[in-house]
Amino acid sequence: MATATSTKKNTTDKEIDPDTDLDINEVCLVGKLSAPVEIRELPSGDRAATWRLVVRRRARGGRVGPAVDTIDCVSFHKGLIGRATRWEAGAWLRITGELHRRFWQTPTGPRSRYQVEAHSAKLEPRP
Repeated sequence: MATATSTKKNTTDKEIDPDTDLDINEVCLVGKLSAPVEIRELPSGDRAATWRLVVRRRARGGRVGPAVDTIDCVSFHKGLIGRATRWEAGAWLRITGELHRRFWQTPTGPRSRYQVEAHSAKLEPRP
């Protein structure tokens, strides 16, 4: 007996076979840089750029005032890190990457946070 398989398309319109392809973890954000980018050196000698992007939410119901999310972002890509050092607080950016959850241990117990690991980023004109 043959079984039917369905295919879906991801945001890049590539057909996906649910039996063989990986799950999709694609993030695209457009928002405002909340503060200057921080560059830190890792124990391995590599560098990482970290920043926060403020992204407005859609208006819903009777909510008063703007609602935003502040999203932590990181990149380990050398070219992107070089460009990020020139970004100024308040700049509008388009970020693409993947959502990751990071875990670490503290004296009071385990902690975690979500962040977007950016693979590309570019300055956007102000809306």
